[in-house]
Amino acid sequence: DPVREYDRRLEEYVKSITVDGSPGIAPPPIHAELSAETLRNSRQLLRPLPNLFKSTFEQAQRQSPGETWLQKRIAVFDEGGRRKRKQVLEEFLEYMRQSSASSMEELFSNQAHLFLVRLTSWFSCTLPLLYELPLQLKVFLAFLEFREQSVIRAFFESGAVVTLMNALSTDFDVPDDVRCLAILVLHRLVQNGRVHKE
Repeated sequence: DPVREYDRRLEEYVKSITVDGSPGIAPPPIHAELSAETLRNSRQLLRPLPNLFKSTFEQAQRQSPGETWLQKRIAVFDEGGRRKRKQVLEEFLEYMRQSSASSMEELFSNQAHLFLVRLTSWFSCTLPLLYELPLQLKVFLAFLEFREQSVIRAFFESGAVVTLMNALSTDFDVPDDVRCLAILVLHRLVQNGRVHKE
């Protein structure tokens, strides 16, 4: 092998160098085949390195089935009127019934928070109209089922708690079943959101 032979001769040359710096023997010549071998090795070194993080990035960008499902429903919710939104809420409750997930985060990732923000906002708009309030409150209860602090915090930060309390006031002529559901939602929030309830 020309490379090993050259290394051996180079090692002999280095050993022959005296204390004053003069070599005892001539340096080994550079052969044509050695240059070709070195060039081949250099080309291998210049090849682009494999992307070791590619699979990590791909996995991070890949959405779970629940996340994809809810993302599509959010798009329908944003574009649709009252009937479409009602249908989205019914589909959401059905999806939750069939799910065995242990948290909203596990099931829908960050899409859950995006959906909840829309729901709390829509509830405050539909309260004076008394439109599908029981259905909306059942969806709130589904969100609170897992007692996740991020969900509870979102309820308090969105102002939904004030709207829920307004539903109990005499300002709105809501049916008793709506009042009962609103009390149940508030009770769940108080039970699991002791930091926020003041």
